[in-house]
Amino acid sequence: QRQMCIRDSNNFIDHIASRIKFEQESLTDPLTGLPNRRHMEIFMEKFMPASRRTGHEFQVVMIDIDYFKQYNDTHGHLQGDKILINLAALVNKNIHSSDLFVRYGGEEFILILTAVNSEDCLPFLTELMIKIEKELQVTISLGLASSTMSDDFNQLLNLSDRALYKSKQQGRNQFNMAQP
Repeated sequence: QRQMCIRDSNNFIDHIASRIKFEQESLTDPLTGLPNRRHMEIFMEKFMPASRRTGHEFQVVMIDIDYFKQYNDTHGHLQGDKILINLAALVNKNIHSSDLFVRYGGEEFILILTAVNSEDCLPFLTELMIKIEKELQVTISLGLASSTMSDDFNQLLNLSDRALYKSKQQGRNQFNMAQP
């Protein structure tokens, strides 16, 4: 009887551990270890109302590695994966613990700068671009949208995406601020 109870307890504990591991894996990009899109959506569901209540401005920055397909074609996908991994580490090393850096898909990332206005983040983004080019020998393009432009996170993503597109159209290796 006691051994059956212990076995059932161990099975229950294993089941809970498996569920926790599955939940963590479902919120994390397996290559870079960054939070993924789903994690970002859950985070923003909680963060947006808190930001509105406190009146804190935040920034949504869409980041894309310039000419990444060509990089993969020239250097191979393993080297491309290393760039993604190293970019994740470099950006994470340079942001605040309250910020969120997410692998959005492919070579696109989202950076949520949680407690900064758009003007104050511009020098940081410029410095980040320089560090990435110097340390990783790739350039990035960015699109920036401020929370002052919309109360809807999907709209902020759309605005940052359009600003990113403008950066790419204008020659890459730059950032643009979204226009409401």
